[in-house]
Amino acid sequence: MVYVNLIIGLGLVSVAAFAYFNWHNDRSSPYSRWVLLNERRIVGRSPNGRCTFCQYELSDDDRRRMRCGHAMHNLCYLVFRYSHRKCLECDKVVNVNIAGDLCTICLDPLSVYTMVYLRCSHALHEKCLHQYQANGGRHCPVCRMGIKE
Repeated sequence: MVYVNLIIGLGLVSVAAFAYFNWHNDRSSPYSRWVLLNERRIVGRSPNGRCTFCQYELSDDDRRRMRCGHAMHNLCYLVFRYSHRKCLECDKVVNVNIAGDLCTICLDPLSVYTMVYLRCSHALHEKCLHQYQANGGRHCPVCRMGIKE
């Protein structure tokens, strides 16, 4: 009986070791994705690189640089800013508010169709922003940065 337990234990250990080493060598595993992201970070942020969102080549006239320094196509950024809070490359916060967060003024959830972004990347409902400006508000209600006219 002891030999059977020993053989089963060695079999389980060998299967676990095999799975562990194959998982780290597989390019589609989460660990190797993390390594690839770090390799991309080490390579640097070349101005003629690829879009962080769609991975296609960037051109000089169709580029939006985020606060972290990475760049995207303008259209990719419009989609990205409503659904992602952090940069896909470096995990730094680039969008303070996304759809589903609460409006600072009325505390109702923001939706893609009703929210507008200020220069500081904070978002409000469009109606709340117009009402806020009509009542004399000229600064962001969160960070006090000037609201662009």
